[in-house]
Amino acid sequence: MAEKSRSYYGFKRTWSDERCVVELLLHELAAHKSLTRRVLLKRVLAFADPFFSITEEHANELLNQLLLQGDILTGGYGILAGAPLRGVVFPDEHIRVLCALPTSMLEELLGLSLESAGHCRVSRELALCTEKIEQLGGGVITLADWLGLDDADVVDDKWLSSWEARVELAEEVASLGEIFGELRPQCYQPTKDRLQYRCWEGVDELCTFSLLRVRADRGYRHVLAKPGGEGIRFLECMPEDVARLCYAFDRLNDVPTKIHVEGRSEEDVLLYLENMLPVPEYRYLLSVIKDVMRDTFPMKFLLKRSSFEALQRLFERRLGVLFVSEAEVS
Repeated sequence: MAEKSRSYYGFKRTWSDERCVVELLLHELAAHKSLTRRVLLKRVLAFADPFFSITEEHANELLNQLLLQGDILTGGYGILAGAPLRGVVFPDEHIRVLCALPTSMLEELLGLSLESAGHCRVSRELALCTEKIEQLGGGVITLADWLGLDDADVVDDKWLSSWEARVELAEEVASLGEIFGELRPQCYQPTKDRLQYRCWEGVDELCTFSLLRVRADRGYRHVLAKPGGEGIRFLECMPEDVARLCYAFDRLNDVPTKIHVEGRSEEDVLLYLENMLPVPEYRYLLSVIKDVMRDTFPMKFLLKRSSFEALQRLFERRLGVLFVSEAEVS
């Protein structure tokens, strides 16, 4: 049945169930232009069952990867839309093609066969692919522009203090009930050896500067808040800021997020990713890996040792991450 479904949808026989679900996500978004996360996942799961083995949680993780790498964009109120056609030029002269079109449509549009790098689409014909993208009105950008590291601040106490100062300047003062209505907010409270997504605890009162969230119709609403004599001053957070803020609060509370690594050989290292990374750092990881060994949490990536050492220095400096070695090869 799975083989017939691959043929029906135009999927390649070698594609895994995960890759097929990624293609369904792209297909649905291309067909409808924009959808809420909930509706997109509901439609894709309806198409996937019973052909592909996938859970809603797994499909949501795959959707997050498309958002992080730039095939899909998120707008206000959690609306998802396809990203415009772009190419990212890598130093080894391959080009990654980003947009929300499924691969079969994208290959037909470009007149090129595309390879896969994780869930990214890649062409080794740099000059020809660049020409095709530009002819179609798309843009070709550098690796540095795609990563966005130059525009993303280092997560440290100084950076978090700047957010706290912005909250203190907020004009509106309210109670938790006035901010969130009848919903009980959760506060991000980092704890040693707990994954970030398990660090959200329900609160009824606020004692200090905190990152809060409540479930909204299209995901979560996040707020930075600080209590004072007159009440609580607060500031709405954009989705792209939340991951960086979590790492900042980890650092502030001296409970750094851990990334586990394992020596695979004298040349290679396995990296296990259990927490979401901010977009620039995640894209940097995608740019240096040799292979994706597992694409759902805990995600597993294979890197050259030289690439890992550079990544380790960057992540430690920018996010305060603690790397834990599981088993090094002597």
